[in-house]
Amino acid sequence: ETDSLALQALSGIGPVLSSRIIRFRDNLGGVHSVEQLAEVYNISEEAMLSLSEYAFVEESFAPVQINLNTADFKMLLSHPYIDYETVKAIMNHRRIYGNFTSTDQLKEVYQITEEKLVKLLPYLVI
Repeated sequence: ETDSLALQALSGIGPVLSSRIIRFRDNLGGVHSVEQLAEVYNISEEAMLSLSEYAFVEESFAPVQINLNTADFKMLLSHPYIDYETVKAIMNHRRIYGNFTSTDQLKEVYQITEEKLVKLLPYLVI
């Protein structure tokens, strides 16, 4: 797990950006791919090139996962990839149809696009 000082040693990454990267990683529950770091607010092309060259995610790493059936509204909302409307849709789906039996059922939730689903799957568990 990289710290702020290690990130600052890379070209294009200063103290502000390194703290944004760490905060982004921690809020997600870990990144499963270096490419996700392109989502960090105001990250430069130079910084992404440095990260692409020097950063890596260990094969054995698994991000923190949220249980789709037991998570409450606040827990779901705390994840950066899940907005308020999506949480409402998930909670409504659970209330109407019962617990999810598979993450594939998320395709039935109207707020979740295929693109969003791909981003979310590593962070969800049934």
